[in-house]
Amino acid sequence: MKEITTSLPVKVVVDVLRQASKACVVKREFKKAEQLIKHAVYLARDHFGSKHPKYSDTLLDYGFYLLNVDNICQSVAIYQAALDIRQSVFGGKNIHVATAHEDLAYSSYVHQYSSGKFDNALFHAERAIGIITHILPEDHLLLASSKRVKALILEEIAIDCHNKETEQRLLQEAHDLHLSSLQLAKKAFGEFNVQTAKHYGNLGRLYQSMRKFKEAEEMHIKAIQIKEQLLGQEDYEVALSVGHLASLYNYDMNQYENAEKLYLRSIAIGMISFGINVHRHKYFILQKRWHTPGTLLF
Repeated sequence: MKEITTSLPVKVVVDVLRQASKACVVKREFKKAEQLIKHAVYLARDHFGSKHPKYSDTLLDYGFYLLNVDNICQSVAIYQAALDIRQSVFGGKNIHVATAHEDLAYSSYVHQYSSGKFDNALFHAERAIGIITHILPEDHLLLASSKRVKALILEEIAIDCHNKETEQRLLQEAHDLHLSSLQLAKKAFGEFNVQTAKHYGNLGRLYQSMRKFKEAEEMHIKAIQIKEQLLGQEDYEVALSVGHLASLYNYDMNQYENAEKLYLRSIAIGMISFGINVHRHKYFILQKRWHTPGTLLF
């Protein structure tokens, strides 16, 4: 940031602010992230105008920040605004439009999680996949993320479904999508990568929904081991995976002592990550997610 000067092109300054903000979100430094991305949004709108692709770039990153601080409703509105701009500039079948569809699909999924109304989220996830497969090869890495989002949505629809045959069909489709996402991630990044670990975690929660508890345990443990090796034992990503394994032990495998130890460990990591003043709020969010096996918000 110290290298930013008035002699730099505005586009470069905006992109530096965007990337710095995303880095701060990953590091859980939300105050810094907010300042950086709001400055990027203001600068892009002021210099390029409210219909320019660069402004839509900043909106997507602002939506990412809002999603991570649990301002879900506003993130959906911001993602929709970004998609509208990109569609007006690029038309329908464009990679930039596809990524905006995917971001809106995921934020809509999170927003409608409590209501169970996932039609809008599913529409945007399928649009993203359709555009990407129309333009790029079927084994392109970009499909890993959009397939993951669709799988998460299908899993929640299946859980709420009262027809057993439909439930099994949706869960199997979600399984195929998660497995494809995992293979694409492993091909691109290898086994020991945080993205690969997240896909293992997705499969773990899906197997839990499918009542394949040993397979679920295996996937969760893989996710934890990879994250610990890459990020250390006190990273927030580790806390999420530990919490999901605790949920499996508690609700489905009757391993209550192991579950308690894991819950306490996850809470302790959360307190380190978020600080003493906000850990109760974050604990409530984690607890709500643990209560429903199919959930993944990160």
